Amino acid sequence: MEVSDTPSPTVQRRRLRAELRRARHDAGLTQEQVATAMDWSLSKLIRIENGTTAGISTNDLKAILLHYKITDGDRTTELLALAKTSRERSWWSTYGDSVPKRLIQLIDYEAAASTARSFESFIVAGPLQTADYARAAIHQLAPQMEDSEVSVRVDIRTKRQETLLRPEAPRMFSSWTNRSSAAWSAART
Repeated sequence: MEVSDTPSPTVQRRRLRAELRRARHDAGLTQEQVATAMDWSLSKLIRIENGTTAGISTNDLKAILLHYKITDGDRTTELLALAKTSRERSWWSTYGDSVPKRLIQLIDYEAAASTARSFESFIVAGPLQTADYARAAIHQLAPQMEDSEVSVRVDIRTKRQETLLRPEAPRMFSSWTNRSSAAWSAART
């Protein structure tokens, strides 16, 4: 599976799920009716619509679109493209075993955001930290953390910065800190 630089696969999956539910509702069908007609288990359709599976195969998607009577070529192409991007892996998914799941979710949402705001009362916001500042902050806040883990976290923060510089990055990034974070930063340098 390739690692993608495209917008968040999680968000693409969410969009696809919403489109498929809407199409089913527009067709006036229940989940039970669709599962029976497709010769699927009800749980398979529920997993597809709720996003508890990695995605839907191209063949399954084409079949369900026909069942929902979606035959417009542009619409079908759009939904197939959504399905494809929803199965790609993001750069941050490679860190899934190294960092807390909530950090991966945060990065996922950041990558799909049109606006990002941050308030930090004691430190500079993660995406704005230099590598040295990040390393010092992590050591200060989690002194028991192994150097290898610190390096992973610093690497993630650096890549989050790069995300802010991309053309499709949030149009607005705001960060507020209080004076103590600036003082802490100055004391560390």
